[in-house]
Amino acid sequence: MTDIDASEFTIREVGEVGDGERSFIFSLSQRLAGVAGLAWYTDEALIDFQNRYIASFLAKQPEDRLLLIAEDGKGTRLGFAGAEERPDEVTDEPTAHLSLLAVAKNAEGKGVARALVKAFEAAAAEQGYRLANLAVFANNVRGRALYERLGYADDTITMAKPLTPRPE
Repeated sequence: MTDIDASEFTIREVGEVGDGERSFIFSLSQRLAGVAGLAWYTDEALIDFQNRYIASFLAKQPEDRLLLIAEDGKGTRLGFAGAEERPDEVTDEPTAHLSLLAVAKNAEGKGVARALVKAFEAAAAEQGYRLANLAVFANNVRGRALYERLGYADDTITMAKPLTPRPE
């Protein structure tokens, strides 16, 4: 595996999503699902969830979402970030929400995710947002650590408990 230096990749904003970009983004569904670590869901259910979530995000008009793709100097895609506006749960003010972030296995630990988050934050600040937020699987230790290093803190936490349904 070749090391990737932050100076050796660029981040570009994507308007209309081409077939190659779409294929790359969906190719990372399994990586997104793999960090969940939720025993009450099957791997298949988590991958299906990620595919539906990505499809829903990509179906948005370019003016209703921000899609960033990191590429190396040869045009090889390394990772992507997707963001959209969502209302704050407390104030209802519009916030910049980082909906998706994934990095290809060969680009992991090379600064690509950090650069994508920083590019998202810069775009959000430029558009006048006061808050940026995101959701991360509780068991995604690497992701949580990255976000905490970048200044994100717990806001609301969703908790779940599997139940045994009563027979009808």
